[in-house]
Amino acid sequence: MKNGHETIRELLALAAAGALDDQEARRVEEHATACAECAAELERWQSLAGALRRVPTPQPSRELIARVRAQAEWKLAQEAERRRDTRVMALLLMFSWTILLTTWPLVRLMGGGVWAWLDAMPGHVWFWLAGYTLLGWLAAGAAVLLGLRERGARRTA
Repeated sequence: MKNGHETIRELLALAAAGALDDQEARRVEEHATACAECAAELERWQSLAGALRRVPTPQPSRELIARVRAQAEWKLAQEAERRRDTRVMALLLMFSWTILLTTWPLVRLMGGGVWAWLDAMPGHVWFWLAGYTLLGWLAAGAAVLLGLRERGARRTA
């Protein structure tokens, strides 16, 4: 178990750095006035702390700052682009599914009205349904390819 002297000795470096609260700092000062050994050690710590305060703070070069800033901006742009691409892909997927799910009822209504819903779908209607669905998927694929092309152009710019 530590006695009061050992506890104060552990606080001397912090006192010299000004890192103690008022009550602890007062306690260290009171002990240092009564103890010559702690007073000498506190003075050495204060001398060291003063010398450290006079050491200049290293500053990064302008080139380093510019590189780091450019890299951070590039990463932020990449993240924003990734989020945008995700939203576009989700919208294209929803569009494709909407086209797919609405095509069959629309083709059935145009091909023979409400009564045609009760009959089997004739062969030529299947051909138009497949073509219409394929067209929707091709449009979505073209949009994806255009988005990727634009993304590549932005990267090289």
